[in-house]
Amino acid sequence: MARTSKCQVIAVKILALALLALSCKSTVQRQGEDSSLRIIDESLVDVDLLKKGSFTVSEIDYASDPAVDERVVPSTASNGEVIVDVRGRLYLPNGKGPFPVVVLVHGNHATCGISGGEGNPRFDINSDFTSTGTCPPGYMEVPSHLGYQASARHLASWGYAVIAINANRGITSGFGPDYDAYLDRARGAQVLRHLEELRRLSSEGKNPFLKLDNPSLQGKFDLSHVGLMGHSRGGLGVRMAHNLYTSSFESKSWQDRNPGLKIRAVMEIGSVDDWVKVGEQKMGQIEARNVAWTLVIPGCDYDVHLFPSIDAFIRMLPSADGHPKSIFTVWGSNHNFFNSEWQVSDAPHECSGGQKPLWDTTGAPLPIPSGSARPHARVGLTGSPAQIAIEQSLLLAFFRANLSGDKALGHVFDPQYRLPKQLSSLAKTSREYHSGLEGKIVFEGKASEVKAAPEGGLKAVSSPTYISEQLAQVNRSWNAYAARQNLGPFVISINGKSTDREALAIYGKATEDQDIILPLKSEPSTQGYWTLDLLVSLRSECYDFDDNLRSTCPTMQTGSDFKVSLIRGDGVETKAVSAADYIDLASVHKSSLVWGVSGGILAKDPDWKAAPQTNRMLYLQVPVVYQTMRLELSDFQLRDAAIKGIKLHFAKGSSPSMLIESARLSRRP
Repeated sequence: MARTSKCQVIAVKILALALLALSCKSTVQRQGEDSSLRIIDESLVDVDLLKKGSFTVSEIDYASDPAVDERVVPSTASNGEVIVDVRGRLYLPNGKGPFPVVVLVHGNHATCGISGGEGNPRFDINSDFTSTGTCPPGYMEVPSHLGYQASARHLASWGYAVIAINANRGITSGFGPDYDAYLDRARGAQVLRHLEELRRLSSEGKNPFLKLDNPSLQGKFDLSHVGLMGHSRGGLGVRMAHNLYTSSFESKSWQDRNPGLKIRAVMEIGSVDDWVKVGEQKMGQIEARNVAWTLVIPGCDYDVHLFPSIDAFIRMLPSADGHPKSIFTVWGSNHNFFNSEWQVSDAPHECSGGQKPLWDTTGAPLPIPSGSARPHARVGLTGSPAQIAIEQSLLLAFFRANLSGDKALGHVFDPQYRLPKQLSSLAKTSREYHSGLEGKIVFEGKASEVKAAPEGGLKAVSSPTYISEQLAQVNRSWNAYAARQNLGPFVISINGKSTDREALAIYGKATEDQDIILPLKSEPSTQGYWTLDLLVSLRSECYDFDDNLRSTCPTMQTGSDFKVSLIRGDGVETKAVSAADYIDLASVHKSSLVWGVSGGILAKDPDWKAAPQTNRMLYLQVPVVYQTMRLELSDFQLRDAAIKGIKLHFAKGSSPSMLIESARLSRRP
C-alpha cells in the first residue's frame, strides 16, 4: 500500500477545514472587504443577563418622620400643606465600595389594598394612606417600592447600591397644584431628596433624619455614577429629577445641596409625558438630554396605552449630545406586571395585533371588590415572571453599559446587534435607536407621494392620505353593519391625535415585481458615515367585523420581505440586501390598543359612548412603534459615494402594509 506523505495529510486537513467553513457559512455574512463580519452582530447572543453577580446583598429599610417638605411639594393656597417622607429600601453589595447608585421609582397606584385570598392577587382599591398615613381596617399599605425587588437584588449582586423609593405618602394617587397637577415634579424632587440624604449617610456613616446609624455604610455610595429607573408616572419623575438637577430654574439650589451628583443614565418603563413646570412662569415638556436614555414600552399596555413618551424620543432625535437614545418595545407585556406588587392586570387577558400575553390567562375570573377599576383579576394570577425577567435583563444591561463602562452591553438596545438568546426567548421585541452622534436625515416620509414602478398594485402615499383611506374604510364597515341591523347611518370622526409621526405608507399587492424609489435630499455624500438607518413599522388595513362586532379581519400579515439597494449619484445601482437579514418584520406589531378593531392605524376611542349622537363613533389615531433597520454602507459595497435614492424592491405577489418614517445616515461610534 502506498504511503501517504505528511504534506498530503496536511493538504487533506486544510481542504476538509475549507469545506467545513463553506458549509457553515452564514447566509447573512457581508460580502466584500470584511466578510468575517455578519450583517447582524452576534457577539451578545450567548450573554446571560440573568446570571447572578458575585456580591452577596444586604437589605436595609429607612424612613424619615412624615413632615411637610416645601422642596418636594410646596404649600399652596389650593392644596395647603402636604405631608411627605423620605422612605425606601437599600439593597447594598457586601463589599468595600464605593458602589455606583441606581434609584428605582414606582408609578401611580392605589396605596391601600385588600387580600383576594390565599394564592390570589391583592386588590389595591383605596388611597387613604396618601393623605393620612393609614389604611382602612382590613387593608394594608401597598408596598409598590418592593415590586422591583428581583431587579434590585440582581443589580446589587453585580456591585450596584440600589435605592427603591416608597412614594406613597403625599404623592402616589395624590394631586398637586396647577403647575404640577400629577406631582411629576414632586417625584423628581423626591428622588433628589433621597440622593441628598444618601450623601450624608455615605459621608458620615449615619443619618439621624433617616434613623440610621451604621458606620459600615460610610463611603459606600458613588454619587458621581447614578442611574435612574422610573415606571409609569415614575418614568417622568426620574426624567424630571435629571432636569431639576441639570437644567431647570431650580438647578443651582439642588446642586448646592448635593454637589458632584452625576446622573448618567435614565430608563423609563411605560412612562407618561405630561407638561410640567420648567420655569418660574413657564410650562413645557422635558427631555433627557446629555444622558443615556431608553424607554421600555409594554406592547399590551392598557393604562398608558398611547405610548406618549415616544414624543420625548422624537423631540430628542435632532440633537447630537453624544448619548444614545432608544425605545425597546416588549410585545405582549402589560403595564402593571413590571411591578410584582401590582398584582392585577391592567389589560384584558388578550392583546391586539397577534401579541401573545406574557402572563397566564387561563385562571377563572375572581369576584371584584366594590370600587375596583381593574376588572381583570384571575384566580392564582399575581404577575408575570417573564416581564420581571425582562426587566432584570434590561436594567442590568443598561446600567452596566452606562455606569460601569461595559459598552458592549449597551448594544442590547441597538438593532445592529442580535439580542441575547436568553432575552429574545422571553418575548417578541422591537428596537428603535439613535446613537446620539451627529447624523444626516436623507429621507422623510412626511408629505411624500412616491410612484411605484411599474405602476399598479402597490401604493406609496403620505400617511395623512393613508389615514383618510383607513377612515373611509371604517365608515364603510360601520355603515354596512348599520344597514344589516336596520340602524341609521354612523358618523365616524377622529377624536384628537396621538404621537404624530408622518410617514410614507406602502401597501397593496404587487401584481408583478415592483420597485419604489425614495428620493433623497440633495444627493448626500456617504463619506464619513457608517450606517443607513431606516425606520419601519407594519400596519393593518382591515376594519371589518360581524354583527356581534367581532373582528373578521385575518391575522395581520407580517409583511413580505423586500430588498434594499442604493442609487448612486451617477445613477448606478448598488448591490441589494434583504430586509429580513436585519429585522424580524413579524415582531413589528402595530398597536397596543386592546379595544381596537384588528389593531390597525385607527382604533375605537374607549370613551366613544359618551358622544352625544347615538350613531357617532369616535376613533383615535394609534401610536406608531417603529423598528430601526441599520444597514452598514459596506453591505451595499459602497464606499464614500454620493447617493440620490433608496430602492425598495418587492417581488410579485408581495402584500406589504408598512410605514417608513425616515432614513438617516449615522456615524460610527
